Amino acid sequence: MEKGLYFKGKFSAPLASPVVVSRERLHRLLDVGSRSQLHSIIAPAGYGKTTLMREWSQRQRSKVVWITMESDDNDPYRFWCGVLMAFAEQGYQTPTHKDLMACHNDEVGSDSWISQTVNEIEEAVGKVEEPVMLVIDDLQLLDNLDVIDSLARVLRFLPADISLYMLSRTRLPSDLFALLPCDRIEQLCSNDLAFTLEEGQQFIQALEEKGAYGWYTTSSPAGQSTRLASLWRQTEGWPVFFCGMVARWLKQGPGTAGFEQLADYPEFGEYIEDQLIQPLSPEHMEMLMSLSQIHRFNRISVTQCFCPEGSHQDFQELVGFYGIVAKIPESQGDYRILRPIRDYLKQHREWRKTHMGIMTFTKAFRWFLANNKLYEAITLCVESSYWQSAVHMIEKQYQILACSGRWAEITEWFELIPDHISRQRPLLLMLQAWKAHFECLPAKALGFLERADEILIACNPIDHPDDLYSVASQHQLLKEVRMLSKNLQSAYFHELISPAQSTQDIESSGDGRSSADSGESGNSGESGCLHTVLCQGLDSLYRNQFSEAKITLTRVVEQALLSQQAAFYQSVAALGWTHYISGDFEQWHTFCRSVKERISGITGDGGNAGWMNGAMAYGCLENGEHDHALHYLREALFSYEASIPMDLRFNLLLIQARIDISRESFRKAELAIDEADLLAQEMPKIVRRNFFSVAGLRAEWLLAKGRKEEALHQLDVFGGKLGTASVTSMHEWLTRSDVYMAMDKPREAMTCAIQVKDWAVECGADLFLLRSLIAESVALKRIGREEKALNVFHDALGVGRMMGSISSFMTGVPEVRTLLAQAQSHGRYPAYVTKLLERLSGESAPVDDELPTLSSLSKREKQVLDLLVTGMSNPEIADTLCRSLGTVKIHVHNIYRKLGASNRVAAINKYLGATA
Repeated sequence: MEKGLYFKGKFSAPLASPVVVSRERLHRLLDVGSRSQLHSIIAPAGYGKTTLMREWSQRQRSKVVWITMESDDNDPYRFWCGVLMAFAEQGYQTPTHKDLMACHNDEVGSDSWISQTVNEIEEAVGKVEEPVMLVIDDLQLLDNLDVIDSLARVLRFLPADISLYMLSRTRLPSDLFALLPCDRIEQLCSNDLAFTLEEGQQFIQALEEKGAYGWYTTSSPAGQSTRLASLWRQTEGWPVFFCGMVARWLKQGPGTAGFEQLADYPEFGEYIEDQLIQPLSPEHMEMLMSLSQIHRFNRISVTQCFCPEGSHQDFQELVGFYGIVAKIPESQGDYRILRPIRDYLKQHREWRKTHMGIMTFTKAFRWFLANNKLYEAITLCVESSYWQSAVHMIEKQYQILACSGRWAEITEWFELIPDHISRQRPLLLMLQAWKAHFECLPAKALGFLERADEILIACNPIDHPDDLYSVASQHQLLKEVRMLSKNLQSAYFHELISPAQSTQDIESSGDGRSSADSGESGNSGESGCLHTVLCQGLDSLYRNQFSEAKITLTRVVEQALLSQQAAFYQSVAALGWTHYISGDFEQWHTFCRSVKERISGITGDGGNAGWMNGAMAYGCLENGEHDHALHYLREALFSYEASIPMDLRFNLLLIQARIDISRESFRKAELAIDEADLLAQEMPKIVRRNFFSVAGLRAEWLLAKGRKEEALHQLDVFGGKLGTASVTSMHEWLTRSDVYMAMDKPREAMTCAIQVKDWAVECGADLFLLRSLIAESVALKRIGREEKALNVFHDALGVGRMMGSISSFMTGVPEVRTLLAQAQSHGRYPAYVTKLLERLSGESAPVDDELPTLSSLSKREKQVLDLLVTGMSNPEIADTLCRSLGTVKIHVHNIYRKLGASNRVAAINKYLGATA
C-alpha cells in the first residue's frame, strides 16, 4: 500500500457509511461527559462506536487527533511514535525521527521516559489555543504489558488541554486505570449504543432521504412500525444486525416476511462465535452456558447457587464482557444474557440436555421458589419445556397473574406452551381471556371463555396437586367464567343485550359487585368486582356517555392503583381519552400528577408512572404543548412496545399523525396513519368508533398538502363506515367542514359544523363543541353574517378559555385571526385572546409547566443527578457522597418527582434536554 494512503487511513477517522443515523441521544451524553478528560466507549463490533465518535467529533470546536490501532502497535516505541505522528498529521509540530530515537533511549516505562513523552505531547499541543481530542480506536488490539503500563502512567499526567477517547471492542485492562480515580473516567457501553426503536425508524427515513429506497422498495411497507418492533426485540437494538435485517426485509418488498428470524441472518452465527464466544476463557464459557437457561440472575444467586464453583471475580469479569451480559434497569443488581446471545446458545449448544444442565435447572428452580421469585420460576420451567410444573404454578397463581398486568411475560409463556395443553386447562384459558381483553381483542377473549365454559360444564376430573379442579372449585370457576363473559358482552357487544337487561346488570352491581361474583371471596371476588366496574366504564365510554365514564373509570383507577396493575393499565388510558374528549385538560393534568406522586412515593413503581406519562399525552395536545406530547407518545409507543394494548397504540398513532400534520412532517404522518389503518382491521368496531377516524386523518393529510378534491373523495368513499353518532363520524364531519372551507363552500361547511355541535352538546364532548363553534363562526363570516359570526366565536372563546385550549384556534384560516382581533377590541377574555394572538404571531413559545426545571432541585439532589448521568448505581452514589443507601434512594425519588420522570433513563433524558 502507498505510504500516504496508509497514514491517511491510520491517522484519520474512517469514511462514513452511505446511510448514517444521527444519534442525538448519545451526542447529548457525550456533550455532558466532555467535562471529563478521559472517556471510554466499549462495545463489540457492529455497535457504531467509530461512527458515533466521528459524527460527534465533527461538531466539536476541538481539534481531533485520530489514531487507529493495529496488532503491530504492541510495542511502546512504535505505539508512541504513532501517537506523535498522529499529532503531526493534524499540523502540530512534533520531533523528527532522530529526536524520537533520542528521547526513547531511556528504559521503556521509566519516569524520565514518561516525562519526556508527555513533554513532547505538551510541546506539540502547546502552540495552539484550542483544546484537543485524542481518539484511539481499536484499543482492544493492544495487549503488550509495557504498552499498557506506559499508557497508564501517561494518563496520570495527561495535559489538561487534551481529552482522550478510547474505543475498544472489549473491556479495557484494569491496569490501565489502576493509578486513576474512577470519577475521572466517563464511559459508554453496548447498552448505551444499542438502537432504540425511534432510531430504527430514523434509519428507514435515512434510507429514503439518501435515495436508498431505490435499492429496496418504492414506498414504505405497510406495518412498518410493528415489523420494526419485532426485529428490534430480536436483536435488542444491536445496530449491525438490526440495520442488516431491516435492509434485507425492505429489499424483499412489502408483504414478505424477509429475514424475520435473527438465526436466519447469514453472518450471525459466525459473528457470535468469532467476536464474543471465542475470546472467553473456559471458566467464563462454562459459567455463561450455565446461565444461558436462566432468565435473570445476580451475583449472589450465581456464586451461591447457579455456579457455586465460580468466584465473585469470575462473575464480575463475565458481566464486564459488554454485548453478552446486560444489567436489568431498575433492578437491585440483576443481570441477564442478551437475547441474541441466549437464543444462539440455546439453539446451537445442547447444554440443557446434559447432566450439568439438568443440575443447573434444578438448583435455579429451587432458588427461585425459596426466594419467592414466581415469574422467574415459571419462565425457567417454560423455557426448559417442563410443561407440567409450569402449568401447575401458573394455575395456582392465576389470581395474582390476572391482576399483575405483566402481559409481556405471560404472552411469552403462552407462545411456548403447546396449544394441546393450554386448551384443556380452564384456568389457562381464563388467563388468556384476561390477556386478550387487555389487548382489546374481546372476540378472542370470549372464545377462550367459551372453551373454558365447555370444559367446566363437563366437570371431568382435571389433575392438579393442590386440587384446584375439584367439583366445588369447577362450579365456582364456571360462575367466574360466565361473569367475565357477561362483562365483555355488555361492554363490547351491547347491541346483543337489551337496554333493560343492561340497566338491570348495572343496578345489580351496586357498589361494583354483580350477582355472578357474590359468592366469591378473596382475590377472585375483588378482581371480578373491579372487572365489572371497568367494563361498565368502557360501556359508558363507547355509548358516548362521557360524564358517567369519567366517574366510573376514576373509581377503577383509584382502586387498582396499588394492587391490580392490569385494571389500572386499561382504565387509565381510557380515562385520559375521556378527559380529552370532554375538554377537562387541567383536571386531567392535576389527576395525573397526583397519581404519579403516589406511585413513586409509596411503591417506587416506575412502570405505572410510565403508563401515566403515556396517558398524559392527551392533556398536552390541546394546550399547544406538542413537544411534550410527543415525548409522552414516544415513551408509550416505544418503552412499552411489547405490552401496549392495541386500542391505546391505535389511538396514540392517530394523535402522533395529527401532530406531524400540524408540523408538516407529512412522511411521518403517513407512516403513522398506515400503521393505524392496519390495526383498525383487527379492532372491534365499537372501539374504533370511539377514536379519531383513519379516513378523516388521511383527508386532513391530503388537505394539508393542498389536495382538496382528493381529501373530499377520501371522506366520501372511506368515511361514514362506523355509524353516525360517534367520535369517528364527528371527526369526519369536522374534517369535511374544513375541506369545504378550503373549497370555498362555506354553507356546506357550516352544515357539517352544526351537526357536530348538536352532538357535542348532547354528549358533553367539549373538545368537539369548541372545534365546531370555531368552524361555524368562520363559515358565517365568509358568508357575510358578521354579527352572528362574532357571537358564535365568543361562545367558542368561552368554551376554549374554560378548557385552556390553544391548538384548536391554530387552524391557519385567516378568518380566525380576524375574529380574534375583533374579540380583543370588544374586550372579551382579554388575557386569553392576547395569548392566542401571540401564539398565532409566533411571538411567544408555549409554556410548559411540566418541563424539567433543574432549579427546583436541591444542591444535594443536583449532585445525585450528576452522578446518575454518569451511570452510577445507587450504592455507588452512596459511597461517593458518603451517605447511606436509603438517603440516596430518597434523593432519587425526589428527583423523579420534580422532573416528572418515571425512571432513571427518563430522568437522565430530561436532564440532558434541559442542559442541551
